[in-house]
Amino acid sequence: MSKFKNFLKGVVLGSIIGTAIGIFESPKKGSEMQKDAKEFAGKMIKEGKRIEKEWKPKVKKAQKAIKKKGKQIAREAKPVLKKINKAANPTLKKVEKLAKSRGINIDITPEKKKSIKKKSKKITAKKKK
Repeated sequence: MSKFKNFLKGVVLGSIIGTAIGIFESPKKGSEMQKDAKEFAGKMIKEGKRIEKEWKPKVKKAQKAIKKKGKQIAREAKPVLKKINKAANPTLKKVEKLAKSRGINIDITPEKKKSIKKKSKKITAKKKK
């Protein structure tokens, strides 16, 4: 949304600057230029309102759909994350045991294990909301 707003601001600003340059470079009288500038400003305001009226419902609809899809994905991911969390501990133990049997020292300290569990629980807790 932010990028789109910036794009629209750029279009409007570019139009205004381009028009201003055209007006100041034209050989018209001051009063004619003022009249033209007022007409142009009125047209730009009208066009901006038209664009807003056209796009605002579309953007809101898209936002709603994205939010709904995000919630759906979170619901679907929750059981998978629980399975991963449940499987992580035995898997870590197997990896440590296998590594030790081959003379490789893997430094998975109890603190790191707790950290992994804590992060996993945070992820599953966020998905509950």
